Amino acid sequence: MSAFSFATVFFFTAFVSATLAPGTGACYGSGHPDTTGFEVDSCALGGDTNACYVGLPGMTGTWTLGSDDKCKDADGNSLGCCNGICGAPCPGAGVCYGSGGGNDGSESDSCTIETGTIGCYVGQPGMTGTWTLGSDSKCKDSDGNALGCCNGVCGEPCEETMEAPTGTGVCYGSGWGDQDGDEVYSCNIDSDTIGCYVGAPGMTSWTLGIPEMCQDADGTPLDCCDGVCGVSCDSGTPEAPPTGSGVCYGSGWGGEDGKESESCVIDSDTIGCYVGDPGMTSWTLGVQEMCQDADGHPLDCCNGVCGEPCPTEEPTNEPTAEPTNVPTLSPTSTVYSNLGWGKCLTSHGQDPSYEFYTGKSEYACKSLCNSKSNCGGYSRSYYSNCLLWMDNGLIGGGASWGGARCKRKLGLPGVVEYETLGSGKCLTSDGQDPNYEYYANTSWWKCQAKCNSYSSCGGFSRSNYNNCLIWRETGLIGGGASWGGAKCHRKI
Repeated sequence: MSAFSFATVFFFTAFVSATLAPGTGACYGSGHPDTTGFEVDSCALGGDTNACYVGLPGMTGTWTLGSDDKCKDADGNSLGCCNGICGAPCPGAGVCYGSGGGNDGSESDSCTIETGTIGCYVGQPGMTGTWTLGSDSKCKDSDGNALGCCNGVCGEPCEETMEAPTGTGVCYGSGWGDQDGDEVYSCNIDSDTIGCYVGAPGMTSWTLGIPEMCQDADGTPLDCCDGVCGVSCDSGTPEAPPTGSGVCYGSGWGGEDGKESESCVIDSDTIGCYVGDPGMTSWTLGVQEMCQDADGHPLDCCNGVCGEPCPTEEPTNEPTAEPTNVPTLSPTSTVYSNLGWGKCLTSHGQDPSYEFYTGKSEYACKSLCNSKSNCGGYSRSYYSNCLLWMDNGLIGGGASWGGARCKRKLGLPGVVEYETLGSGKCLTSDGQDPNYEYYANTSWWKCQAKCNSYSSCGGFSRSNYNNCLIWRETGLIGGGASWGGAKCHRKI
């Protein structure tokens, strides 16, 4: 397994370095082992961060960026990073921390001076548990009086003008185990989980509260499935997932122990292969999830199916071609971007045209898409069903489909790109509020799709409360007023 994983990581790192345009991607910081490799909007040198890097979004947990991706000047001096742009940390960037009884050092969107909180501070995201902010980071006026904090900006706490979302986003679980606060597809109330929550994807610094908790009218905790409260994935699916569904995990002596992978092979570095849900960053699988035969002998794993490792090439009975000096790409040379849970949508938020196949592994589904030039991506369910999306410019956010995710083929035309200009609403180039359209109860992907639909839309902002603003002007800049944790996303 270690050789396969190394090759995969090497190719992925090379791909990032070769194709990531300046000013795109996301910031990553390197330093303290508890925070190294976490994706952040703003990366500032100092404290527990000694270097900032730029890479593709979503690399937290698989971070292998090298010196070519490091933010530095012509003399090699380290620089900060703001929203994937090397140079300096974002102005006023960061998050709020409160100091006092009960919530000392806890990261939050809003901090209010009140009983239990005697001071509010601004620092980098992810400092919970390693909190070392000092008086220079405290929010206070010119006379030294304590001030509140909203989304990393000192002054006043955030105004709660909207209701918290219910039944949207993704599931998070809270309890006593290692998975406390991890994003999961399914959350069930049990001896290890005392509450299920719904929040936005990618909340590695987990600060959800009572409004986001799944509960009935009497306050009784409810389960969560694919971001919907009150539904259990175990009981809500039309059929039980087949044995060996999910993804592969390997256990052994090396650095890949507990890492999610497509293929797991029993070798000198791997003594066991396991099957679990995707995204288990805190790996707690046991004997019952181990791949083994009737006699207890360990078995390999391919794309969540126990038995054999993934083949290095798709088997074929066709005669091999004559030797050629022109190199050909293997089916796995095509790179895909994981756009999250659910089926893919067109850039305008509609269902794409598709081809449907049954009994396909992840590898086989991907290979089918690789073989078709008009395939823009694919989705594969836990039940080995495969959808090939026959459109370009795909986005995520489609309906849930048996635990499938949207995988978009990279390098195709028709993809509408956006750059994030920091927290707050967008402004016109002269600092005024742009013309806009407002939509309530709109997911992040649907908000983007609405902007994609208009040539006059220069960007969008979506709040944590599922409200969407479509900015009907171009040439936008960031720095607008805070709006429920929204950011300014400008169309490139």
